[in-house]
Amino acid sequence: MTHLEELHLGSNLFQGQIPSDLGSLPSLKVLKLRENALTGEIPSSLGGLGNLTDIDLSLTQLNGTIPPTFADLSALRMLYIRDTKLSGSIPWDTLSHLPHLEEIMMTGNLFNGSLPIKFSNFSAVQKMELGFNSLSGSIPEAVCDMFPNIRELGLQYNNLEGSLPSAIGNCSKLEDIVFARNRISGILPSSLEKCASLQWFEGWMNLLAGPLPPNYGFFSNLTYLSLDMNRLNGTIPQEFGNLTQLDTLALAVNNLSGPIPAFLGSLPALRFLNLGSNSFSGTIPAAILQNPVVEEIHLDSNLLEGEIPEEIGQATHLLQLKIHNNKFSGSIPSTLGNLKLLTTLFLRNNSLTGAIPESLALLVNLVNLDIGVNDFTSDFPKVLRNLTNLQSLWLSNNSLTGQLPSWIGTLRNLRYLSLGFNHLEGPIPEQMGDLSNLTYLALNDNKLSGKIPQTLSLLSDLQFLNLAENSLIGDIDLDFSNFASSQNISILLNGNNLTGPFPSSLQNVSLELLDLSNNRLSGSLPDVPGLTPIPLKVLLVRSNNFSGDIPSWLWRLENLQSLDFSGNRFTGALPSEVGNLKQLKVVTNSNNDSLNKFESSDGEDARKFTHYEITFQVKNGFTTYSSVLASYNIIDISRNRFEGGIPSQLYQLRGLRFLNLSHNSFTGPISEDIKGLQNLDQLDLSHNRLLGQIPSTFSSLGFLGVLDLSYNNFSGRIPEQIVKFVNTSFVGNPGLCGPPLSTLCSDQSPPKSHDNLSSTGNDQKDGRFDDLFSLEAAMAFIIGAAAGFGGVSTIIVLNPSLRHAVFNSRTPKVVSTACSLNRL
Repeated sequence: MTHLEELHLGSNLFQGQIPSDLGSLPSLKVLKLRENALTGEIPSSLGGLGNLTDIDLSLTQLNGTIPPTFADLSALRMLYIRDTKLSGSIPWDTLSHLPHLEEIMMTGNLFNGSLPIKFSNFSAVQKMELGFNSLSGSIPEAVCDMFPNIRELGLQYNNLEGSLPSAIGNCSKLEDIVFARNRISGILPSSLEKCASLQWFEGWMNLLAGPLPPNYGFFSNLTYLSLDMNRLNGTIPQEFGNLTQLDTLALAVNNLSGPIPAFLGSLPALRFLNLGSNSFSGTIPAAILQNPVVEEIHLDSNLLEGEIPEEIGQATHLLQLKIHNNKFSGSIPSTLGNLKLLTTLFLRNNSLTGAIPESLALLVNLVNLDIGVNDFTSDFPKVLRNLTNLQSLWLSNNSLTGQLPSWIGTLRNLRYLSLGFNHLEGPIPEQMGDLSNLTYLALNDNKLSGKIPQTLSLLSDLQFLNLAENSLIGDIDLDFSNFASSQNISILLNGNNLTGPFPSSLQNVSLELLDLSNNRLSGSLPDVPGLTPIPLKVLLVRSNNFSGDIPSWLWRLENLQSLDFSGNRFTGALPSEVGNLKQLKVVTNSNNDSLNKFESSDGEDARKFTHYEITFQVKNGFTTYSSVLASYNIIDISRNRFEGGIPSQLYQLRGLRFLNLSHNSFTGPISEDIKGLQNLDQLDLSHNRLLGQIPSTFSSLGFLGVLDLSYNNFSGRIPEQIVKFVNTSFVGNPGLCGPPLSTLCSDQSPPKSHDNLSSTGNDQKDGRFDDLFSLEAAMAFIIGAAAGFGGVSTIIVLNPSLRHAVFNSRTPKVVSTACSLNRL
């Protein structure tokens, strides 16, 4: 085979290592081994192929590095090593010895290190793709001197930083440059104007700042410009009106402002326009909607206002229109029905009013429709009956009235249906069970009545069911075992008038969240030996009539984060197995954790049950509400009939933030082991039969902002570390003494009367100030716990050092509370 010139063995099932004997084929010019299961390192003997011009080792399992002997491949033009396990630094010294090398294609490997630092001559290289590696450092300022003939440069998905070289314009033959998903910062270099052949400029998700250079408007060949997710500011330059070849303009998620330029509608090739998530203001220029070729318009999450122009009906090639999260008003123009090709329409979160126009029935290709969070009125829209291709329908947070029609069951392609927060009434149609593709069903916060139809049991792909806050009655007869094929299901039936026992079929479901709160359910929770619904993170059954012992499977829920059994008639002791709740031992100070699998970034009403409402029933009459993320670690078993001692294992749950055991019959002392609850924000042990002294180890609870130990049988002096709380935190314990109670301990003397008289005014003034600060401190804690709200308060709660400072630097008279969790 000494005369063999080409060897093509790609796309086969070869395994094992590359034979070193391949290096003994002196005439070989082309070697292609891509798409095989080859392993091991590249044999150094391949460096003996002096006539080799093309080598392709892509899509294999090769590891190691590029051997130094590749420096001897003096005829090599094409080097393709994509999607392998090769690692280490790219051997630039080796590659610089290849004078004819034209293409370096090495995306999707494990290479690290940097781009060439010292000057090397790669004058023959025209294409270099190094994306999807772990390269670091900056793009060398002399990159154009080393690669003077480069036409295509791909550096995306690495760890590059620094700025784009100011001399990037010296790469005068550059046609495509891709550096997305790095940490490139600084301003966009104006010298890029000299790259007159530039066609593709892709730099999204970096740290670029400053304005868009006006001279970028003179790229006469530019077809693709994507700078989404940077920090660009200013306006879109008027010169961009010269980009006559531009097909895609993507500038979303920046700080751009000003009006949307009308000249964008005159760009003859523009098909994709994304200016979402900026600060653009004013109205939508009619010219943009009159562009005969535009296919996608994304103007969402800006400050746009006014009515949707009637000219929208002229964009007859439009496939997607996303203008959600703005300030549009008025009604939906009837001309929208002219967009026969439209597949996605997002108008969510504006101030649109009136009825949904009949012309929408003409949008028969519509797949995604979101008009939630507006003020649309009328009965359930009949026009939807024609839209049989719909896969997602979001009508939540409007003022829709009337009953759900039986024909809704004909929309059989639906996967997401959200009708919550309207004024719908009457029964849930049996035909809802015909929507066999549903994964998300939200009918919450309406006036729906009657029983839950058993036909919902047929929705075997369902992952999210929210029927909360309606007037549903009767037993829960759904056969949840039909949902067994789905994973991590969330079921919310709270806030109804449901009766009967705990649904036994729930034992066969892979639950992540279950909320049965605020109903009239009764009986005991089934205890099935070996039952361990591992995924369950949130379990809420508050305010029902459940009784009996807590089942043993509860203490095997390793992922449990929020448990609320309050307001029932549970009995028995709190077992030592409470210490098995592993997730409650994890300390989290981040609000990024969420149960939200249905993202709302595209305008969908996808808010899963990631928020709870915490009720602080303050003894002076104030009640404050707050939203808290599902990832917060909570146990509330208050207002039941538990008895016995508090197991020491409870104090091992160091990740707990809220603990409420009040209004039970717990006995015995508080163990000094309570110091283990170092991240506790609220503790309520009131109205029990606890006794003994309050341990001094309360000093370890540095974040504690709300405390209630009232109405027990504690005795002795109140530890100095907790005298910052008001006396109502300790009342009802006849044996307690010392501040802040007025009861003196035996070793204390009463204050002199003239001191009392002389300081009355100041004490009242200081008391009022302390009370004010108490409320302020409590509010800082409460608001700070809110998920999804920014600002200093959130930082206080989520930052351990700041939380410690807030709750320890002053002595606020925080009024102790009973904590309760409700659905928001």
